[in-house]
Amino acid sequence: MKRSLDGGKTWSSLQLLVNDAGNTCGNPAPVVDRDTGIVWLLFTKNRGDIAEPDIMRGHGTRDVWVMSSADSGVSWSAPVEISDSVRKEGWRWYATGPCHGMQSSDGWLVIPCDHSTSPEQADYFSHIIASRDHGKTWEALGVIPGGFTNECSIVELSDGRWMLSMRNYFGVHRRAISYSSDNGKTWSKPRIEDNLPDPVCQASVLEYKPGGDAQGGILFSNPASDKRERMTLRLSRDDADSWSASRVLHSGPSAYSDLVNLPDGLIGCLYERGEENPYETITFARVNLAWLNQGNQ
Repeated sequence: MKRSLDGGKTWSSLQLLVNDAGNTCGNPAPVVDRDTGIVWLLFTKNRGDIAEPDIMRGHGTRDVWVMSSADSGVSWSAPVEISDSVRKEGWRWYATGPCHGMQSSDGWLVIPCDHSTSPEQADYFSHIIASRDHGKTWEALGVIPGGFTNECSIVELSDGRWMLSMRNYFGVHRRAISYSSDNGKTWSKPRIEDNLPDPVCQASVLEYKPGGDAQGGILFSNPASDKRERMTLRLSRDDADSWSASRVLHSGPSAYSDLVNLPDGLIGCLYERGEENPYETITFARVNLAWLNQGNQ
C-alpha cells in the first residue's frame, strides 16, 4: 500500500502488508468504520502454483482473510482467516472486491464479493459479506440470482436500498445492476443498464459526499466502451437511474478503477491506464465537480 496525507497530491513509499512466500495474496477490499476509525482490509489468498481456472475446476481453494489498522494504515494487525464464516460449501473461486466496501447507514460493514461453483461463466455469482459488530465477525449474505456476474461494487441509495453494480457475461457489453431492500439478505434479478457501456471489466460506484450543504449523488467509474479504454467518470443525482454528468478521464487504454471522496468536495479516482495497453501505469486523478459538470452525457 501507499498512503497520502494531502488528499492524493503526494504519496508515501510502498509499504508491504502481506507476504506469503510465493503464494497469491490479492483482491484487497478496504472499508473504514466511521464509528471506531478502524480500517478493515479484506483480501484473498491461494497457492501460487494454481490460478483462477484451476480453482474453478475444483483444484485448490481461494481463502478469505481480514486485517485491520487503528492508525490510518501506519500499522496493521496480523491477518486472520475467515473463510469458514464467509465461504459456503461448493464455492470454488472467490474474490473480495477488488474495490472499496461501504458502511451502511445502520453501521454494517459490507464488502462486495464474487464466487464460482463450476468452470462455467453461468456459475459465476456476485455476493456480499458483512460484519454487524464492527469487524469482530463476518458472514456471507445474499447471492445475486441467475449467475453470469462476478466483480462488483456496492453503494447505499438515498431510500436505504443497497445497489450492486456488476461485471457480467451476458454478452451485451453493459453493466448489470441488482438491488436489495433487506440489508443484503435477498437481491433482485440483475438488470442491464443500457446507458452504461462496459467491456466486461471491474468498475467502481460510490456515494458522493461533497460536505457542507452541497448536493451529493452517486459516482461511477469504468472504461466506457466495448473494450478496455475510455476511463469515464459519471455522476447521478437520482440514485443511479440516470447520469447528469459524464467526462472521460483518459481516452486511451484503461481498466480497473476505484473512487474516493476527498477533502473540499474533490473526487479521487485511482485507475489503470496506458498508451499501448491498460496496464502500463496506475494513475490517481483528483477532480472537482465543476470539471465533471463540463462534460457531456
